[in-house]
Amino acid sequence: MQLIGMAEARINLTYATVAIAAAPMSPAVIRGMDQDFEHGFVAQRYLPDRVLGTQRYAPTANGFEQTINQRLNAIRSLTQLSTTRVDTEKAAA
Repeated sequence: MQLIGMAEARINLTYATVAIAAAPMSPAVIRGMDQDFEHGFVAQRYLPDRVLGTQRYAPTANGFEQTINQRLNAIRSLTQLSTTRVDTEKAAA
């Protein structure tokens, strides 16, 4: 068995984080509140303002990263759509 140090492990952990974050998920698995929203998606923000809008990962057009890129673009579109609707609803209230 070969062990890897933290310097190398950060690469594996980063890859795993991106793969999990970009994976398609189904509300049928957990039956949480997301199922009540269009596309089973709710825009949520957890990042502090200072990093909002920064891009930490840019997938290439090679291999599986192309699929990840398509999924991230779909998430970004849904996030913008959801944010626009919330802003519109707040303005109407």
